[in-house]
Amino acid sequence: MRQWFSVAFVCLIVGILEAHDPGFSTANVTLERDRVDAIVTFSQEEIAEYLKRDGERDELLLVNGEKAVSQRVEYDDDDNAIFYLSFSSNEGRAVRIDAPVVDDLIFGHRQHLLVRDENRDFVTQQLLKAGAHSTTVRKDTYGREGVGRQASDRSAVPFWTVWLTLMSMVVAVYVLYRTRSAVRGSALGNIA
Repeated sequence: MRQWFSVAFVCLIVGILEAHDPGFSTANVTLERDRVDAIVTFSQEEIAEYLKRDGERDELLLVNGEKAVSQRVEYDDDDNAIFYLSFSSNEGRAVRIDAPVVDDLIFGHRQHLLVRDENRDFVTQQLLKAGAHSTTVRKDTYGREGVGRQASDRSAVPFWTVWLTLMSMVVAVYVLYRTRSAVRGSALGNIA
């Protein structure tokens, strides 16, 4: 009876962990001398609800806290919405890139941010998520011989995520141990 309870508990945990398919989007940012350009791609299905909202809503992307000066959207054959954004200036010692829209999307949504300089050389990349949707790139750390270094915001993994993962592992090991013990016990009982 306890074995069935353990198996049911593990199935429940696995079911909860796989209950949704979090979304994924990309943001390709190019740091030009006098502006910042970005191409942000979302699934049309995922971004549709966001775009229907009336009134104030978070921007898709902010650069140094500023909204895009120009924006256009295209839709491709793969049901993606592709936003082309341009920001007016690229001044200061650092460029802060923020994707506040990630907080408004489905729980678990991730956005891959790729930043390149004006020569299209790699500067940095990061996986953005709710609560950790920004990074800062210092200008003095990229553009030299194609070497890109970054100063980025990091966030810790939430405690409940670590706890849930550890608990599911403990339960899985316990079920495996009990199953092996039961098999060994029945095998020894058949020999005697």
